[in-house]
Amino acid sequence: MPTGVYIRTKPHWSKGKKIGPCSEEHKRKLSSALKGRVITTDTRKKISETRHLLIQEGKITTWNKGLTKETDERVLKNVSGGSTKTQFKKGHALSKGKKNAMWKGGRTKNSNGYILLKSYNHPRAINGYVFEHILVMESYLGRFLNDDKLIHHINLKKTDNRLKNLRLMTKSEHTRLHNKLRQHRNECGGL
Repeated sequence: MPTGVYIRTKPHWSKGKKIGPCSEEHKRKLSSALKGRVITTDTRKKISETRHLLIQEGKITTWNKGLTKETDERVLKNVSGGSTKTQFKKGHALSKGKKNAMWKGGRTKNSNGYILLKSYNHPRAINGYVFEHILVMESYLGRFLNDDKLIHHINLKKTDNRLKNLRLMTKSEHTRLHNKLRQHRNECGGL
């Protein structure tokens, strides 16, 4: 058993009395001194290496060394969150898509205000989602868009993905159009 000063992590029912080598006041000071402390990856690595070395030398032991869920109930509680049965069996996958309880139809809005739709096998999919305006234009054209093409929202509303509001353009045409719009706004006083 290792020796040294141990700080209790749970409050003790002795209410304000000194607990071992550490008083409540000392614990409060220590807690406030260490609050928000950032440990670098190098420090984490050193702590991990030291801990592994101490375990190998037999100076400290892990609480579950040599125990299995069949031999000790504490391991089962730690692994399965207190349940007597294993929560995730071999081969079990978390529910994805329509099977998930949080499913909202595969439609979401990104931080830039564009609508995204779930489309797993699409070549332009990012984490399984594709911009809705791309899908609308591709269904109209009957093919995937080329990489050099962009879709412009005519009324500049990113959520209006009706076909009559979308226009297929090259990147250079799109840049030219937005530069003209920006110049026009500046000439008109921000309108």
